[in-house]
Amino acid sequence: MRVELFNYGHYRYMLCGPSDLSPRERYETELDALAAGEKLFADRNERHWASQPEVVARIRTFIKESIPWHLSGMWADNPREVVTCLCRCVLDGSVLILRAEPAYIAHSGFVPMRHYDDAAYEKDIAERASSYAARSKAHRDDFKRITRRLTSAPREQRAR
Repeated sequence: MRVELFNYGHYRYMLCGPSDLSPRERYETELDALAAGEKLFADRNERHWASQPEVVARIRTFIKESIPWHLSGMWADNPREVVTCLCRCVLDGSVLILRAEPAYIAHSGFVPMRHYDDAAYEKDIAERASSYAARSKAHRDDFKRITRRLTSAPREQRAR
């Protein structure tokens, strides 16, 4: 099971068990993702993680569903203890943190790149370009109107 820990620096950091990765060989992309997760964990701020309720809820969900014996019932309500439990699990190797590409989604793994319909894409670009042109023309017309009004006013009125 994989659960998103949080987004940071245009990447998603995921919690997973060792069995969620390739069993014998680690692919280069997995090694890079694990190294980035280890770096994030090394730079962790447990107090900051514990102060974010949505992060604590995701950690609690992951621990309860993947390794429920690590989090006893008496500590389950304390955010600091939930984060500390995660840290113990990462240190003993029962949980891994890995960096996932932005196209990664937690419930079904990597998804293929989205292919856009060329006609719809061209239509969207054309609509954006025409709306930009209309706004630009409106701004130019306003500027000309204001400039004309200021230059045609008598000098005494311009000084006010």
